[in-house]
Amino acid sequence: MKIKFLSLLAGVAAVTLITAPMVVNAQRSNLLAQGPHQVFSNLNLTSEQQTQFEQIRNNTDSQIAGILNPEQQQQFQSIKAQRQQLHEAMKSLNLTSEQKEQMRSIKQSARQQMGNVLTDEQRQQLRQERQSNRNSDGSGRKRRSHMLGLGGPEALSNLNLTPEQKTQLEQVRNNIDSQIAGILTPEQQQPFQSIKAQRQQLHETMKALNLTSEQKEQMRSIKQSSREQMNSVLTDEQRQQLRQEMRSRRGGEGRRQREQ
Repeated sequence: MKIKFLSLLAGVAAVTLITAPMVVNAQRSNLLAQGPHQVFSNLNLTSEQQTQFEQIRNNTDSQIAGILNPEQQQQFQSIKAQRQQLHEAMKSLNLTSEQKEQMRSIKQSARQQMGNVLTDEQRQQLRQERQSNRNSDGSGRKRRSHMLGLGGPEALSNLNLTPEQKTQLEQVRNNIDSQIAGILTPEQQQPFQSIKAQRQQLHETMKALNLTSEQKEQMRSIKQSSREQMNSVLTDEQRQQLRQEMRSRRGGEGRRQREQ
């Protein structure tokens, strides 16, 4: 049942991976996902800026390696390789604008259904953990919660779900898969199955890192420093363009949440 439940969470996470931009995954959900940000590809970065970004990424990886023990370092190298494979798989999906909007609707519906399965106490516990993660970010900005990373499988697994709740969540996942199949072309459905499998593999590898509380806090500091360095590389115009694109990508979900 535990293996099946992990598969359930990975399925829901796969939806988020597709609908949320890579920069959101990297900055807000996944302490280890410090790879190239897809959103930055729209900013017409100069060769010098691209080189600076690569240096920041390499420095980030070196800092992470410095806080890991030898066994964890080996697992981290595997995470980086899996992360790149996942990024390529997501690019190959090549969703249309209409499909992206449909994916956002599916994700929002799934989140609401999952929330309905939880008790008031479990929802409160989940909110507190997400709030704690926002406070630890250090940026002072409100962040969206996602069904992956610190706000996803790891958080849900701490809620002591009953067998009945796990069954209900599995039904949600099955419904999600059916809805996704309905909006994807046959050519897209194959890479989507690959994305789910790769996301599950990445999740399992990250779990195997078994970071201590101190290491997690160090990871947050490294992530925040990396984000600030990347931001400093951009021009004022590029930063403004980035903010506008981020607001645009968040807008659809934000509007739905305010209307409820």
